Amino acid sequence: LDFPSVSIVALNKKSERISRKEAEKK
Repeated sequence: LDFPSVSIVALNKKSERISRKEAEKK
């Protein structure tokens, strides 16, 4: 259960960074 939760959190952080970059571009 530890590995999946950590990977999900990492993916969420990455998605947030990508969304922020896209928002800045727009």
